[in-house]
Amino acid sequence: MRVPKFLAKVQKSCYNADRSSNEEFYMKSNYTKQAEAYLAKQTKKQETRIKKAIESLPAGDVRKLKGIENGYRLRIGNVRVLFEKIGETISVIKIDNRGDVYK
Repeated sequence: MRVPKFLAKVQKSCYNADRSSNEEFYMKSNYTKQAEAYLAKQTKKQETRIKKAIESLPAGDVRKLKGIENGYRLRIGNVRVLFEKIGETISVIKIDNRGDVYK
């Protein structure tokens, strides 16, 4: 499977999944310029909804992306957030509407 252009430059690393499911922890979030620009175009309500969903990870509708080692997708209504887990850090790669995010 071909890796999308926007993910080709993302460094690959392993995610430590040895955490207990009951343990609460905070994951730091990093946003790309594209993700920040998308959030800036949204209404305050929509922006807050998306950021709250990202901050509450790993909860939510999250699926592993095929063909990408540490790539994941978060579904928030019609919006998709593509991100990568790097240890305790979430790197938000792209945020867009569901039809356009994988292009």
